Amino acid sequence: MEINDHLYQSILESWSGKATPEQRELVAKWRQASPGHEACYRELFHLYYQVNGAGKYDKIDAEAAKSQVMRQLSRKRKSARSRRMLFTWITSAAACLLVALTLLYTWSGEEKENMQLEVAQVVGGQADVTLVLGNGQEVSLTRDSSFELKVGNVNVQQHSGDGLRYVGDKDSLSDNVPVEYNTIRVPRGGEYVLTLSDGTKVWLNSATDLRFPVRFTGKTREVEIIGEGYFDVAKDARHPFIVRSGEMRLQVLGTSFNVKAYADETIKAVTLVTGKVQVKAGQEEEVLLPGWQSIWDEREHQLDKCQVNVEPIISWRMGMFDFAEMPLEELVVQLSRWYDVDFFFVNQNIKKIRFTGAIKRSNSLKFMLDFLEMTSGVRYEIKGKTVCLYSVK
Repeated sequence: MEINDHLYQSILESWSGKATPEQRELVAKWRQASPGHEACYRELFHLYYQVNGAGKYDKIDAEAAKSQVMRQLSRKRKSARSRRMLFTWITSAAACLLVALTLLYTWSGEEKENMQLEVAQVVGGQADVTLVLGNGQEVSLTRDSSFELKVGNVNVQQHSGDGLRYVGDKDSLSDNVPVEYNTIRVPRGGEYVLTLSDGTKVWLNSATDLRFPVRFTGKTREVEIIGEGYFDVAKDARHPFIVRSGEMRLQVLGTSFNVKAYADETIKAVTLVTGKVQVKAGQEEEVLLPGWQSIWDEREHQLDKCQVNVEPIISWRMGMFDFAEMPLEELVVQLSRWYDVDFFFVNQNIKKIRFTGAIKRSNSLKFMLDFLEMTSGVRYEIKGKTVCLYSVK
């Protein structure tokens, strides 16, 4: 089954999310031309994924990958009794799959095409963020907006793409200044970054609230978070930086760490990147060193720690999803928050399927769902804002 260079390049671009409308149309028409084309497309995807170490698309050598994929595909075909036998087998298998899907879920080709177009337009990180001022006033923060406002003697600035920055006229750590708190609310489908008045920088993931003073006063610098945030704390030995989330309390002087403490999850985690962190929860406490993670189980009231690979945990801040043997039921929680969609498992047995891969978060929801289909043996159907996942086995 011949695939010319133009078609192959179009397929590569569609996997990386960079395909032009013309390239997407070419690939779609080729896949729809015959069941054999669709089967070949899926086989190429599996081989390409295996050759390139679980899909790190930003580091792929396209030409080297093409050569390896084509060699493996050629060997697979030669190992069959004949090219015709292979084609017949692929066609039969694809036909059986189409019949099974038709029996399980019925929708017209036109409806599926419309569904795909809608999903292709869903991208994460675009939802508007809300700044809640001390008086309850709400300010919408769009990605490209720029403004400046005065809160007491603190300037609050946002420049396009740079997030909020709180700048005091003088030393903010004063006992004589009344404390006023602001809150950043990042909805599902959003992300945000801000710089606090002491110079601490905070990256906020989807579905996260951060409450903080517009300027720090007294002997400590304290903030509260629900959700997930990455903190790069400005050093100040005289004023420890404290992060609170429910029963969990972290204290640092100057360090960088990740906090994951969503309200709908009983497991809270602190992962240390640099420096040192003291973690207190309930009646327990422990000290973390770089590369260690503290886990607080709210249900059991138990605090534990372990060594971890930090990179996958903080990959969201670098614009990546990095999954390492992650169960599908955990993976879709991240996708749900990032794309602002809900997931429903039609077949409960697929929840434990494990997935490994590194994918850019800038890719569309359709790209992610197609990627899941190709690598984890599940299928999806869209119903409103719900993604239904099911097995075809």
